[in-house]
Amino acid sequence: MGAAGQSVSSSVSSYAANPLGALLGAVVSTGGSVASGDMVTQVLLNVLASTMTGGRSLDVDRASAYLTENQLDSSQLVWTGDQPQIRLSEEQWGLVNDLALSVFYDDGAGYIDLGLDNVFSFTDDGALKGEYDGTWLAIDSQPVPYYHLADVYDGDVYAITGYVPCLLNGERAELLLTFDNDHPYGYIAGARSVYAEGTTETVAKNVTELEPGDEIDFVCDYYAYDGTYQDSYLFGDAWTYRADAEISNVYIHADRANATYRFTDIYGQNYWTPAIP
Repeated sequence: MGAAGQSVSSSVSSYAANPLGALLGAVVSTGGSVASGDMVTQVLLNVLASTMTGGRSLDVDRASAYLTENQLDSSQLVWTGDQPQIRLSEEQWGLVNDLALSVFYDDGAGYIDLGLDNVFSFTDDGALKGEYDGTWLAIDSQPVPYYHLADVYDGDVYAITGYVPCLLNGERAELLLTFDNDHPYGYIAGARSVYAEGTTETVAKNVTELEPGDEIDFVCDYYAYDGTYQDSYLFGDAWTYRADAEISNVYIHADRANATYRFTDIYGQNYWTPAIP
């Protein structure tokens, strides 16, 4: 497995904020602390202040105190015990809006970002297990970068969706994958166009139906060992679309795969744990 040498930065930009500090030994928050003054945090402060004061004057100090008291404690996102676990209080779990497995593959020169998947398990008493089975999602046995989007449940009926970054017939796109009651192993539901940064603010909403013979090049984000985003590259071999393509999990070199978990809090801030030991 490895990223091809051809860069596609002219048409594809990074799919994720830099989470590589987690692999370098520190829990990383892309949102920053309340005191950081970053844009996301400042917007939260303004909204909270406006809400808390009934829309009159903005009491940012009061809002900052509230946010600090109701913020996910990233210092708790560390693996402990002989069988690695992360244990949070009920109040802290109540601040977690999303949890996803994040895997980076060491190709000998840097890290390939393989994406985010909704794969996790808990102990009987509610601790997150630090387990990774060394597999990743593949299309026709070829591992591909995959990003989980959403889970929808209605009683016993469910649908899990995600996407695979790619070039579809040379144009930037995302393959849309769906796992549901009728297709528990998943199927390719179509593709949607993705516009290059700086060309348009329009977000493509329509799903394009794929045709047999469509040429697809998978795309990955690539990071240096110091955690610096390098570029986006073609990944693996070019693939020709087939309606009966097999979606599965395949083993990758476990000694080169670094797995972490991304926590997303109720404010949309992201935190990565250290790599699973």
